[in-house]
Amino acid sequence: MDAAVAVDIPLIKDRLLSTFAVSRTKRDGWQRRAAFPGVTSSETEANFVPGGIVQGLGAKDRLGGGHEFNARGKLLWKGDDIRLTLTGDYSRARQGASPYHLIRTAQLDPSGNPTLAGLYNICIGTPAAALDTIGLGAVCGPRVGPGTALAGVNVDADPTNDVAPYDDRYVSDRLNVTYGAGNNYSRLRNYGFAGTVDIDISDGIALKSITAYRNQKWAIGLDIDGSPAIIFQPTITQSQHQFSQEFQLSGSSIDDRLKWVVGAYYFDESADEEQNPIFAGGIFSVYNPIRFKTKSYAAFAHMNFAITDQLGITLGGRYTKEKKRFWPSQIDANLFLQKLLGLPSVLYPDPADLSQLQPTALQKQKFDDFSPRLGLEFKPNDDIMIYGSYSRGYKSGGWTTRVTAPVLSAPTFKEETAETFELGVKSILWNRRLQINAAAFTTKYKDMQLLIQRGVSPTFENAGDARIKGFELEVQARLVDGLRLNGSLGYIDAHYTSVDDPTGVILKDSDLPKVAKWTAHAGPEYRLAFANDSSLTLRADYFYRSRMASDSENTPELYGKSHSTVDLSATYALPDNKLSFTAGGRNVFNERFIVNGTNQLAGAGTLFATYNRPAEWYVSARFDF
Repeated sequence: MDAAVAVDIPLIKDRLLSTFAVSRTKRDGWQRRAAFPGVTSSETEANFVPGGIVQGLGAKDRLGGGHEFNARGKLLWKGDDIRLTLTGDYSRARQGASPYHLIRTAQLDPSGNPTLAGLYNICIGTPAAALDTIGLGAVCGPRVGPGTALAGVNVDADPTNDVAPYDDRYVSDRLNVTYGAGNNYSRLRNYGFAGTVDIDISDGIALKSITAYRNQKWAIGLDIDGSPAIIFQPTITQSQHQFSQEFQLSGSSIDDRLKWVVGAYYFDESADEEQNPIFAGGIFSVYNPIRFKTKSYAAFAHMNFAITDQLGITLGGRYTKEKKRFWPSQIDANLFLQKLLGLPSVLYPDPADLSQLQPTALQKQKFDDFSPRLGLEFKPNDDIMIYGSYSRGYKSGGWTTRVTAPVLSAPTFKEETAETFELGVKSILWNRRLQINAAAFTTKYKDMQLLIQRGVSPTFENAGDARIKGFELEVQARLVDGLRLNGSLGYIDAHYTSVDDPTGVILKDSDLPKVAKWTAHAGPEYRLAFANDSSLTLRADYFYRSRMASDSENTPELYGKSHSTVDLSATYALPDNKLSFTAGGRNVFNERFIVNGTNQLAGAGTLFATYNRPAEWYVSARFDF
């Protein structure tokens, strides 16, 4: 159920105006939890939370649904030479976690050593005395939280302490069913305020000030391993607030041939986060409280000059300076690495505390960048514009927040840059019945930032350089009265030009993640008008995307297949469009494909993916007054 209302209220005629909107959504989850026949577990992840992280909303039986509430208000004061706009918004979401589908498990990593899942199964299925003889007595011994040992619990003739084993028995072809029994929640609270002041200094010059504040709190608990066992179950809480201030001075001159804007921007952000991923029945239980702070300053200028009525030039540039601060911490709460490997204390950031895997001292990074833009526009006539542009983009660096083994310095990654050339045409033809836009582009990435799974750690790294080139075509046509068609076609050729990965996970011929070679869309719409001025509008939307890698490692099982989806809708509108009714469906042929996934086979011993939503049908009504 989705309900929304918006209203415009003039408080003082022609001076003070207001808009208010409220919406509420309730959605059932599409993935159902089920008990696996003959397998139970005597433990829950609540036993392994040293940071006191919020534990869920109960063992909900569905994933992918939830409740959302949104509200927004706006006030506009219109003076003679000044306009003041105040906005505020608030949103709250209490949802189930994202659905995950288990693809396969692994007892051994590629080197032949046990994964965390493999160690877990050895612990629960081997008598305690035998574990001592093979050096796993401490690993399988008492754990943080419950204080009990996993050693031999499934072979000690006491069924009350049995825990679920972990292997491929939980892999299922039913995407809408999971055997996970752990945390299943996502809570979000987000609100913000903004004030904009527009001042007309003179006929050709205006000053604008934009001040904004935003605050967000988020908590999530997931059971990703898809089983009643506790193999990979993370919980995360996050708190973030930010403030920004922007000034713009804009104007026009030379008979409006020159339009320009100069400005300055300031951004201040602080964030706290606590991660608590639980691996292998708490054998490896991580507590990861971290804190960030970012300050960013920028100055920018942009101008467009009409050299002639047909030829124009655009010049712009932005200088950015960023200061980032990071307070790391990662606690191996069960001293797993010491129990398993007995690493020398000199390999730890604090030799007196072998539970701390990262240095806790303040980390600092600074970045600065100048990003220019150049563009040319040529209009051979009023219906066609040909353009070309060059621009440079920039993304600052940072830190990887979770590691697999102790480190003496917090792992960093540096900034990424991109240079793009684009050539295109925009046209309105056939007495404004046909619009065709086409563009070809090439982008050169340097020090591309990629997320690579290293053991149990999702690691950000500068994996190398890349080139992406392609073209886009968009068409909108009014073929006959009542019949409209819009469509698009996109092609991207993406490849690495150099690779910087000594482990060999990323190769020069690897596919870039999240890049599909072909995309297409076609959307015919037909409006049938009746004698009483009511109407019926029928619409179909066809979407196509070719095969695409979900992760940087190009895990074969995580490729999203080539797929096509179709959306349909029919809208009946009464005269003057005051009241309308719509019925429709999304993904009506129930095409299922992977949209995201993670390969934890070498760490936790699990491979999982998120699939798109199944077919959905809806009806709605809209009333304008």
